[in-house]
Amino acid sequence: MDILLFAGDYGYTGAVQVLRQHCHYHGDRAKLVGNRHRLRHGNGRADHGILEVITSYCGGSGTSLYTFLTGYNPYKDLSSSTCSKIATYVSGVISAATCSSSSKTCNTMLRAQMLATALDVYFSDPSLGGDKIAAYNGGNTTSLGPVAIDLSHICNMTDGSTGSTCTGVYEDARPEFGIVSSCLGTTVSQMLGYANANFPSSPNGDPVATATSGATWYKQIKSRQVIGKDGFDNINNQIANIDAGTVCSPSF
Repeated sequence: MDILLFAGDYGYTGAVQVLRQHCHYHGDRAKLVGNRHRLRHGNGRADHGILEVITSYCGGSGTSLYTFLTGYNPYKDLSSSTCSKIATYVSGVISAATCSSSSKTCNTMLRAQMLATALDVYFSDPSLGGDKIAAYNGGNTTSLGPVAIDLSHICNMTDGSTGSTCTGVYEDARPEFGIVSSCLGTTVSQMLGYANANFPSSPNGDPVATATSGATWYKQIKSRQVIGKDGFDNINNQIANIDAGTVCSPSF
């Protein structure tokens, strides 16, 4: 199973245009496509490239990677701010990812896919990690966090030994991120932040993911965890659609 990091050319201008030559239109949708940098290979280990980036730049240009990651409930078990230990932590989370059992939850895969997206956000933002992604995507300097994703059209993903594959079956992931049906989606940053959401009587949990490692997530309902995982998986594999409609904040 590969989890992709440092995927390039996801920026946009105007309503739905993706920067550079990598915009693929499907109706009124624009897909996130471009170069890929693998965070994990089929042997279950994190790619040395991203580990080197974390080791060298985890102090960030504004907010440290430690502070950024531990701001999310699923990563509050990160106990060290030392760059090399953060790299080891990331490798461990990725290596533990699984969603294949019919009797267990999908927490570890959801946690790993969310982590890959969080690292993309951190290392694409000059105010956070200093935009280290530009070296991997042809020099595109667009930050991923503010990009709006159409959550009404998320592809169900199969995670295998050599990568994640779109099954061709599409899901509405808006309920799994607290987005009302009158809106198409929300930003990547708000998708990440939803793990901490604690709306009273939310069908997704209160909070959605518990500290310190997301041991309880979406009330341990696997079907919801899978759809949440697919939301991040689509971003990481650059098949997510840019939201050209109404963007909302989570509300339930």
